[in-house]
Amino acid sequence: RADSKFTPDEIRSIAETNDMSWYGQVPVDEIVEVADALKIANPDFKQLLYWNSNIYWSEPIPNFNEEWLKHKMVNGQRWYLIMENNKLVYREDTTNERRFYNHTIPAMRQWWIDHAVMMTSKSSIDGIFVDSTRSNIGTDWSNMIEQLMNTLPEDVIKMGNFLRQRDSYRADENGKNVPHNGNRWRMPYSDGSYLENVHNGPVNQPKGQSLIASMQLSREALWKGKIIMWNGAPFNCAANCEVTEEEMAEYIKPTLAEYLILAEKYSYFNFYITPVANDNPAWMWNTGSMDEFKRPLGRPLGPPVKVGNKFTRHFEHVAVMLTVGDDGVNTGTYVGAEWT
Repeated sequence: RADSKFTPDEIRSIAETNDMSWYGQVPVDEIVEVADALKIANPDFKQLLYWNSNIYWSEPIPNFNEEWLKHKMVNGQRWYLIMENNKLVYREDTTNERRFYNHTIPAMRQWWIDHAVMMTSKSSIDGIFVDSTRSNIGTDWSNMIEQLMNTLPEDVIKMGNFLRQRDSYRADENGKNVPHNGNRWRMPYSDGSYLENVHNGPVNQPKGQSLIASMQLSREALWKGKIIMWNGAPFNCAANCEVTEEEMAEYIKPTLAEYLILAEKYSYFNFYITPVANDNPAWMWNTGSMDEFKRPLGRPLGPPVKVGNKFTRHFEHVAVMLTVGDDGVNTGTYVGAEWT
């Protein structure tokens, strides 16, 4: 994303060093303008609409009614529900704050579906990425997402922030834990999933085991022909990063190994410090020029082999070894003529 419009060089860089991206949180005309520019730079590039199912980002969207946001009336004024210091609170002044949809309102749910259908009908927008989907099965919120996916045409790519191994259970509105099974139940109506926070899991699970479970979820989906976007980003700290380029060059070694162990057809890898392009050097948000992405890989010569917490996989041009530590510290080793 960008705090101001992308430059022509930034558009060209995105389109030439990546296969797919999503964009949103800006006015509708700008979303279409960026998608058009990316398609001109690379007709094969796949551009998805970013569409949050829970949070209204306050950018103007046609036909939206702010009555559809969660609020309460105080002295005749609407106080909106926001997140403040990790707590949900009502505030009178919510300028620049993320506010929440009220999914109990049928008109809101229909508007949300209709807007996504309209946007994905644009010739330069290939599909949709639905974010903020941590809702229980059978709720108005989850049913809205499923209805959208079932409404979109067959040729529209249907992705979401769905699979999460840490969501083995989630509390319902009564505080009762409901089994989620990693959100596998969302896969039948989608084309695949983006995975983030892959190292995070239930509090009683060692960090290393959390990663292994995320890898298992990904490979299971890939075997079923789904798309997987594996987020290997180590430091998603937006504009407040103190990570150096040298630290990034070291961290890619274990996280790329994680991806190569699980990789199959239709899998994609993401690696960055921040998604904010403006006012940040390119190495922080567009890492496609890193040495690792220029080295030959070739076809896999077989599935990964796991012995304890050690994984090995051979490709035509490199052997990849991943050691997963229960403390969350992993190591990646590569053996190949142009990798060592």
